[in-house]
Amino acid sequence: MVAFKQLVRVLIDHARRFREELVHTGQPLPALTPGLLDEQRWQEWLRAAWDEVPPDDRLTIRDADPEDLGVHRAVSHAQASSGTAGSSGFNRLTPYLAREHDYRLRRHLAAAASGGPSVFVLLLGDSTTGKTRALYEAVFVEAPDHALLRPVDAEDLRQILTAGRATPGTVLWLNETQRYLYGPDGSTNAKDINKLLATQPGILLVGAMWRHPYFVELTAQGRPESFGPVRDLLHSRHTVRLDVPDALTTAQLDEFRALATDPAPRMRDRRLIDALEAAGGDGRVIQYLSGGPELLEAYRNRTLFTHVEHALITAALDARRLGHRQPLPGALLAEAADGYLSDRQRPTAPDWAETTLGALTRGYRNSDLFDRTDIRHTLTALVMHVSRSGTRPSFEPADYLDQQTHDDRSACLGPPALWHALITRTHDPEDLHAIGQNAERRGLFKAAANLYKNAVLAGYPYAAVSLLQLLRRHNLDPQCQAMRWLAARIDVADALNAAQALREVRHTGTPTEVVHELAERAAAHADPADPVRVARLLRELHEAGEAGSVSRLASRAVADTDPEEPAWAAILLEALSEVGEATAAAQMSPRAAAQADPGHPGDAADLLRVLHKLSQTDAVRTLARRAAAHTDAANPLVQRLLNDLHAAGESEHVRKLAARAAAHMDAKDSETVPELLRALHKLGQTDAVHSLAMRAAAHTDHSAALLRTFKVVGEPAAIEQFILRAKNHTAPENPWTVRGVIETLREAGETEAAHELADLASACVALDRPDGVTVLLRMFREIGEMQAGEQLAARAAEQVDPANHHSSQLLKELQAAGAAKAAHVLAGRIVALADPTHPDAAANVLQSLSAAGETDAFRRYAARVATRTENPSRIRVAAS
Repeated sequence: MVAFKQLVRVLIDHARRFREELVHTGQPLPALTPGLLDEQRWQEWLRAAWDEVPPDDRLTIRDADPEDLGVHRAVSHAQASSGTAGSSGFNRLTPYLAREHDYRLRRHLAAAASGGPSVFVLLLGDSTTGKTRALYEAVFVEAPDHALLRPVDAEDLRQILTAGRATPGTVLWLNETQRYLYGPDGSTNAKDINKLLATQPGILLVGAMWRHPYFVELTAQGRPESFGPVRDLLHSRHTVRLDVPDALTTAQLDEFRALATDPAPRMRDRRLIDALEAAGGDGRVIQYLSGGPELLEAYRNRTLFTHVEHALITAALDARRLGHRQPLPGALLAEAADGYLSDRQRPTAPDWAETTLGALTRGYRNSDLFDRTDIRHTLTALVMHVSRSGTRPSFEPADYLDQQTHDDRSACLGPPALWHALITRTHDPEDLHAIGQNAERRGLFKAAANLYKNAVLAGYPYAAVSLLQLLRRHNLDPQCQAMRWLAARIDVADALNAAQALREVRHTGTPTEVVHELAERAAAHADPADPVRVARLLRELHEAGEAGSVSRLASRAVADTDPEEPAWAAILLEALSEVGEATAAAQMSPRAAAQADPGHPGDAADLLRVLHKLSQTDAVRTLARRAAAHTDAANPLVQRLLNDLHAAGESEHVRKLAARAAAHMDAKDSETVPELLRALHKLGQTDAVHSLAMRAAAHTDHSAALLRTFKVVGEPAAIEQFILRAKNHTAPENPWTVRGVIETLREAGETEAAHELADLASACVALDRPDGVTVLLRMFREIGEMQAGEQLAARAAEQVDPANHHSSQLLKELQAAGAAKAAHVLAGRIVALADPTHPDAAANVLQSLSAAGETDAFRRYAARVATRTENPSRIRVAAS
């Protein structure tokens, strides 16, 4: 398909030039089939033909057009001005500069492409920062022969996943990832993708989205529970999130400049040069390649668009800002745009909206190729979206324009026509709810109520609760008529949604029979699979005085809840106890103790604590035995489990788990080990304390907290081993390591050991780093190790490299330590060998010589500087 599109562009370009020559010479123009010179129409024709190709015949990323995959086209000002933007030379990709995120991206894809575990790599960053191009380059390098699947929307992705077309050796292209995760299919898609990644190897999912607002919104806690599977996917162990910077570093700018000015004319690319010149020194050259800043300026200054075009663009931007995530129907934009126009500005032609939207997405008005609405013949303010051949198009604002104007218009309420269009012409349930929330925040309660109502009718499960809260907060339904209507339509399958709805209707004075009916439905139909949500519903039913519903839901929960997750089982058991369902709790306890996964010690501790609180002795003993034998003894939360076992009187299992923790805990963890040692000591586990202390003393690097803990728990052998290891294994040539170990020994009160190490280091420390020697000398001076300091000072004065710029700092320290003789020796060597040509370094040396009182050395070095440096005045200023 890419070859066809390139051929079409070349033919259109030649045809346009030929027609221009005919016009210039006054010759008649031949009649042409409508759309024959319109690249957008050709893309629609090709897409329609391509849709008829069987899926198995689809090719790889080698054959995909980068533009079809979402890669922004780049064009230079010269090409746009000369009218050659449609030529094949323009359409080739610019040379690519790989950055740190590119290398990490390719490493993850390479592992999956070679048959390893499947992976979902998600690039996060601002608009037009190179996210999609990075994905294209990475897949082209690492998986050029893998089958490529590119769903057009969330529904198409669901069909691909349901049909099992994503198999090992497949690349699933999810650019603009948020499109596949919002809407009614988003939650299902997220669940299926997570399952696919976990069960099949060798599948590459690649995606990109803005971090703000999309990623933040989709992963925020407290969002509707339908986002739960989406959060799980985006934070899954199979998902790798990589940030794409919005600007190049100084070093990357140099590399980019080298690409732009390649000595070989064939490789030189004017587009890169233009981007560098436009960006100045701020590093945002990637944005300028696609023309994003120019489009933003044209929109803000109204220099490119007519009043009607500007109104349609603004309507699209405002609708997106207010929560309409799906592509925007043309009818919605037409109705909304009317509110941004005055009486004189409003068009009269019946097809004004269709004509203007076509001009904005095509890049030129009517048939005049020179009357442009785009930037450099490339970037349009609106993008057409056609989900299926033969369907009406919808539209989206250019992503750079959308992102950059978001803050500009955040305080804009929007005209009534916009809100009316959003209420009557938005059909996606999730969008209706999101727009309703924005209307409520802006005090448009009537609009919010209508949007929430439409979301309820469209099947969004959490809209009813939002509408109930709106009505209660602002006393909009004093007769409870709307409450009755809503109570009958609340989706009670989600126990948490049912609980929230029940709380709302109770607090609004809704008649008792309505509350009772809702409680009965919730108890009978709430999904018992999630113990946490069921626990919340049980408490709400109990507070509502619906004892019968409490008992029915408790019975269903005990029968159907899978207790494998111990923390969830603990929450449900505690709720059953609180609402008076002791019998149900007693029935569930043995099953939870026998079936809960004890692998995580913190979760096992939660369940054990609840079982002990409920006096379920047999269940406590069962879980204690399983947890002591099978929990992750290397997890720091094992301390909690040990304490709860002790509180439950399971002393034998405390001993077993203590021995396992002492043997398996990471002995190098200088934070966890001291805490665990103290916990074991408090529990009287002497053998475990000794075992863990000796392991830690043999493997942990210098840690004052660990050494103090050895003293607290009474482990002299561990103290002795720790000190011996510090003496024998500390590299005395490394000044920073020596300083750390000496500080640790002194902090723990082991001054004699610290003194011995100081003497050793003064004779052995490496002198190739004057800054490290300075640090060590300063410490010796501060802790009173005068002999070690004198020995090190004498060695340093004679052996450090005086040309090293850190030598001047060493000279200052020698003077501060009172090592006058050593300072004098070093000063003489600096005068003879330090570089006098660099102004800043020379000024630093002069300052050090002056501070050390080395007057003669100062004069001699100043004389060298005066005859060697190019800018002595700068040195005089710095030295002063």
